[in-house]
Amino acid sequence: MPSEFEQIVLDGLALNDGTNFEIVDGTFAFTPAKKVPQWVDNPDADGAALAYEPNYTNAEFAFSIRVAPHAAMDGALAAFGAIQAKLQKASTLRDKGGIPLVWTPANSSRTYTWYALLGELIDLPVAIAGDQAGWFLNAPLVPVKITCRPFGYTPERPILGPVADATPLQQVELKEVGGDVPAEGRMVLTDKATKDRRHLEWGLDQNSGACLITAASLSVTGSTGAVKTRSGAYASEKVIKGTALTTPTPLCNTGNLSLLGSYRMKARVYVTSTVVRYQLAYRTGDGPLKTLSAVAPPVINGFAEIDLGEFTFEEVVAGTQRGIAWIEAFTTEGSSEPEINYIELIPTGAGWGKGRGTSSTAAAQLLAFDLCEGKTGNIEGQALNLGGSWSETGKTGANGFVFNSSERRMQRTTVSDADPNSGCFALAGASSYSTMQIQATFKSSLLLEGKIRLGVLARYVNVENWLIAALTYESADSGVFPFLRIFKRVAGTVSSIGASGRIVAPSPALSSGVTVRLTAAADGTFQGWAFTPGSALGNSIYGQDVDLATGGTLVSGRAGIYDAWTSATACTRSASSFVLNAGIEAGRVLYSGRKAELRADVDDPLQRQDASGTYYGPPPSYRGARLLIPTAGDSGRIGRLVVKTRPNDVDLEADSSVTNNQEVEVKVAERFLAPR
Repeated sequence: MPSEFEQIVLDGLALNDGTNFEIVDGTFAFTPAKKVPQWVDNPDADGAALAYEPNYTNAEFAFSIRVAPHAAMDGALAAFGAIQAKLQKASTLRDKGGIPLVWTPANSSRTYTWYALLGELIDLPVAIAGDQAGWFLNAPLVPVKITCRPFGYTPERPILGPVADATPLQQVELKEVGGDVPAEGRMVLTDKATKDRRHLEWGLDQNSGACLITAASLSVTGSTGAVKTRSGAYASEKVIKGTALTTPTPLCNTGNLSLLGSYRMKARVYVTSTVVRYQLAYRTGDGPLKTLSAVAPPVINGFAEIDLGEFTFEEVVAGTQRGIAWIEAFTTEGSSEPEINYIELIPTGAGWGKGRGTSSTAAAQLLAFDLCEGKTGNIEGQALNLGGSWSETGKTGANGFVFNSSERRMQRTTVSDADPNSGCFALAGASSYSTMQIQATFKSSLLLEGKIRLGVLARYVNVENWLIAALTYESADSGVFPFLRIFKRVAGTVSSIGASGRIVAPSPALSSGVTVRLTAAADGTFQGWAFTPGSALGNSIYGQDVDLATGGTLVSGRAGIYDAWTSATACTRSASSFVLNAGIEAGRVLYSGRKAELRADVDDPLQRQDASGTYYGPPPSYRGARLLIPTAGDSGRIGRLVVKTRPNDVDLEADSSVTNNQEVEVKVAERFLAPR
């Protein structure tokens, strides 16, 4: 039954229960949070303008509490001490959000929770008679003021779900959100595909319309694109394929959209060259055309995601709401045929955020190294400084690496290797590794286009199955320059799975040395770098490959260095400072079969369960808003929430898997300025 009294419970202590304490009639005062506006004056306009949606002051409670009479003063003082302890506790927990003050209005079943940040004892009357009497009657009167966070919260309740989805972009509606200000939300996201996720993104507004537009729904009117097929594309393997030249030309467009508000556009694309760039152009109605910055896909020869930027479709002054966006493409040289599989319009009007399971360049453990000091002769059978002995395969007789102790290098002068894949494999130790980081510095006395492949070796199983990050020498930008490429060989078939920009320009040879670093993890992700010794990491390659992941042919193997020289011209290639570390696994934003929660918490909005499911913690990286869900208001507006997850860190890696099943549910704690 609802109480006839105003029920005030501070951190579990009932202050008006009529038995232990009661609030004196006429003393209860509540000061709701007030808006703090920022007005902007303009001498050319009448009145001041409100600069932005105002924030709020704190709310305040003030009342006098009468301690129920006790037989002895010691009992009364103990009761008074219980009140004072709660007042003091509020400020000590202010950085944790304060302590709860639950207000149940008289004759009501509704409860509202404010959070007290400061409790103050205003006075302690010591009177013999009158309204202030009580001290000498074993019933002290305690006037207090309690300062709280601005809003009163109703108990958290579900408004959605759980809802499962296996599309690239899950879109759900959030209905009947009450309160005076946006509710604090809690989105629970669960992996249902037994897959770790390294990318999580969300957006929120109160508009309608589909946020995923596939190739079949994009318009090619006035553009270079046409609907084609590509294996691995989403939605009937359809893509828009067009022509990119050195000046931006439209590849496709969205057609007229009735959208209103702000969006971040993402596109799933496919390119076969590093010279391709995409950019977004848009306009509202017949307004001015605006163009955003151009971006390059993170990988080639595979589907990748690009972020074309944030834009806004303003409300048209009159007529039908409409806007249109073009995706343009161009090249930095020559021509190419870029493709688009679909575009995503992620709303940002009421909130947006992105979590990433980033990769680490740190090393977990030193496994092997060789400084090449005081050693002569062929490296075959000679001990590393740490990690066992060197062995070689793929060489003939003495055509392997030999130590040059004066320069502290391992060098090879063999010419006329049969082909780039049939050189010398120098293996460090006998152990195989899954997660590894390998580095060495390489020099060459000569470079010939297409004749050299020199670098670090990983996941070596046998001569038919391996992974290397190698320096090559290729034509580019009206010249011939060193590049870094990552190759895999599986069952005898060699593929280039990643390439960097040119490394050294315009040096004709690697006379000063280039350091190559390669990491590979058990989830199939890999990274490669090439940089001059002593400089920052540069010329990076990122990607993921199924053959390098658990269950793949190259999930583990031995490490070392590799050299192939297919010219008959004399040339000395060398390697120094070989280091093999155990790498650190890339981070996760959502573990297989586990949950992640997007909350309204100011400090850590995104939390996720660890792999064991025993505790929650923040992901490696998150930027964006906390989850505050706009109220429905008098017009019954409906929120639109979109959510996407990916197994890869698509900012840097391939966007190869886009239909992994996930489940979303949403709960809200509505916020009020006063009970109603």
